[in-house]
Amino acid sequence: MLNGRMSRGLTLTVGVAIVFFATCGMADGPYDRDIYVEPLLPASPFRWTGLYVSGNLGGAWPTVTLSGNLTGNGFSADQSGFIGGAQIGCNYQLDSLVLGMEWDFD
Repeated sequence: MLNGRMSRGLTLTVGVAIVFFATCGMADGPYDRDIYVEPLLPASPFRWTGLYVSGNLGGAWPTVTLSGNLTGNGFSADQSGFIGGAQIGCNYQLDSLVLGMEWDFD
């Protein structure tokens, strides 16, 4: 059993802890007043409607080797060069359906 001094100290400590935690819990207490929130611009959904133009560049280094099984004669060709092209098209979006056409040249 606790003596009088320890009992008062424990009671005081528990009381301070209760007050401390109760006030900490009320730090984000109920909001009974209007809070100003800065209005945000609504996010516009992505749309596929529009015209586009693009291009592509590259290179190729193919090596082709052909050999005959019967005669064993072979042929080898080493062709390298530039590859490029262009695309142009347009799309129109209807809800979740996208209609479009494209022309490309490579």
